[in-house]
Amino acid sequence: MRRQPRFAEPSVSPIKPAGLRWLPMLKIGAVRWRGKCSRHPMFDPFEGGRGGVKGGCPKCNSLVDICEMHQKMLALMRTFAPPPVKKKRMNPEPPDLQIGLFEEVR
Repeated sequence: MRRQPRFAEPSVSPIKPAGLRWLPMLKIGAVRWRGKCSRHPMFDPFEGGRGGVKGGCPKCNSLVDICEMHQKMLALMRTFAPPPVKKKRMNPEPPDLQIGLFEEVR
């Protein structure tokens, strides 16, 4: 059976020149985001969790929510399409270059 191409029919768009229009693809696996609370810069939601939030800080609670949602998203992504398994290359055993003390030298 023949595979369908990843692009749609040629179209004319006022924004893009005439050509092939690509189908939309969701890319969420490579998202990086850094955030920290201005009042509690040492708070780590991965280590502390909800119990590590001091005084009910709303920013720290938001960081914990983001952390939990991120972990759930990664789990769902792995159940949908597990990451590819990297094969280890078998390295041949190196030759023994050590000269024996009691062997005859030729």
